[in-house]
Amino acid sequence: MKLIYTRLPMLIAVGFIAAVGIQCMEGEKRIVMQSFKTFPTEIDGCSCYFSQSKEAFKKKEYFYVSNLMDTAFIKADGKWIRFVRTESKKGENKTMIEKFSGQDMEMTLVTNAGTINGDETQLHSGSLTLEVKGGSKIKKEFYGECGC
Repeated sequence: MKLIYTRLPMLIAVGFIAAVGIQCMEGEKRIVMQSFKTFPTEIDGCSCYFSQSKEAFKKKEYFYVSNLMDTAFIKADGKWIRFVRTESKKGENKTMIEKFSGQDMEMTLVTNAGTINGDETQLHSGSLTLEVKGGSKIKKEFYGECGC
């Protein structure tokens, strides 16, 4: 399989794999994020779950989920990868910036202020940046929901 990618300063634009996952390569390092429809058992109750587009969100195809507190998950290479939040702060223009650490990866989530989508949920957009320690990075825009 041939990947299409562009080198940007410290960032590799993403090639898509059959509209299911995202892949990035740099040297020997590789990240493959996959979409999923069911959540890990640790996610129960209030949560955030994000998709790569509004269309994917309507189909319940997610690539990120968190418990709204300190634990987040992605699915990569067929396995759940658990992240723990290490930092959370308000950014510019009513954004929230959260940093997570898990296995040999760091993840940064920049979430824009949301719009109400029901009694206890809000729709959000933003970006997720995933970095494998050693330099490989992917950045993915998202659309999704947070609430109880």
